[in-house]
Amino acid sequence: PALEGLSMLVASTPGLEHCEASLRALMQDIVASPSETLLGLLVAVQDLRFEDRVAFAEACYSSLEGQMSQLLDWAESQMSASTPMPAEHAAVTCDGCGIYPLRGLRFKCTEC
Repeated sequence: PALEGLSMLVASTPGLEHCEASLRALMQDIVASPSETLLGLLVAVQDLRFEDRVAFAEACYSSLEGQMSQLLDWAESQMSASTPMPAEHAAVTCDGCGIYPLRGLRFKCTEC
């Protein structure tokens, strides 16, 4: 579904129409290299005027926002089930007492 929406958006965006054929081929598994298809689209987007690039990026986000929200909700549900790993900030020193390395999600040691 995401590629179909992207393909329709590309087809309706002046300056990107030539990328639609390679996206359609990618959806049908005819393309040997998906990365070449993506690179071709990115180069074409780069060649657009700045305002057109911004409009295209906004349209892409709008068309994928629902799917991205679902994916992020799923990822968040998976992360809450996992055990958090303690972070160690080797190059960070406590502002209050100078202890290092700091461990955990903090900007100061547990004493300060």
